[in-house]
Amino acid sequence: MNACDVMTTQKVWACAETSDAQSVAKMMLEHNIGAIPVLDREGRGRYNDTWVRSKIFPLRNDVTDEQVCLAMGWLYTRRMIIPYQSNGRSYFHVPSFPRYQGDTSKEAESYYPPPPDLDDDD
Repeated sequence: MNACDVMTTQKVWACAETSDAQSVAKMMLEHNIGAIPVLDREGRGRYNDTWVRSKIFPLRNDVTDEQVCLAMGWLYTRRMIIPYQSNGRSYFHVPSFPRYQGDTSKEAESYYPPPPDLDDDD
């Protein structure tokens, strides 16, 4: 898969509150979107095993939520992701994201709230 397979010039949003799998799949077909990224332009995502699995392995029946939970735990113990809560929801932040991602200024604004006490010592 190439970057052009997942990039779109249109801003298209799907969120847990308003979208089910069928409506997201339809939206992807309508906009010729081949995949959905897990992180936003700030390196944030939902800290939910099912959500992460559905974004990274949408067609894999052999990957379980438990396996994703173990992987997320492994990343956490190495400080590669930092979980946090906001308004009763769980999110995670990748502290090294800005260092490796490059310019994200053309991407849509972050939909997720920032983590509290972002420390720059990553």
